[in-house]
Amino acid sequence: GDWRMRQSKIAALLCSSASAANGMEFRGELLTERLKRVLGEYFDRVLFIEHDGTRAGELRALLQGFRQAPADHLFIASASFPFLGYPIMRSLYQAGGDGDMVALCRDGAPEPRCAVYSRKCVDVAEHLTADVNGGLEALSVQVDAGLLSEERARALDPLGLSGFKVESREDLE
Repeated sequence: GDWRMRQSKIAALLCSSASAANGMEFRGELLTERLKRVLGEYFDRVLFIEHDGTRAGELRALLQGFRQAPADHLFIASASFPFLGYPIMRSLYQAGGDGDMVALCRDGAPEPRCAVYSRKCVDVAEHLTADVNGGLEALSVQVDAGLLSEERARALDPLGLSGFKVESREDLE
């Protein structure tokens, strides 16, 4: 049977203590609360995991998500992508069984902060936490990674809001 039918759909919202998105509002709603709400419309459970903003911190957050989630696959969303849309989430999650991870393609490269990870990534992620240059990007090149192409993403999200990264208040103006 299909792995997606056997398990709860679980997402982890990663929030860096160093992120500019922290405390920012859009139309009267905190960006992190907005993304948590949107994730909750598709996923059965949404974990909120804070980290220190380092590359190793992101990996530790991913590992914490797998420790908290009784699932073989975990959708990771960064608070820096507060406009992530349902069609992109669904498409990434549905493709998640095809490899160790499936990420949104952004600017020609995988965006590991908007991706579905298989539990098969845990050993590599644990190893990379000791590497100062390790991080979600390093993980994405060491595992069997698939991509949701920019063309497919554009068809699902014509305005490109799902891949829009908020790094400052000016990004929201």
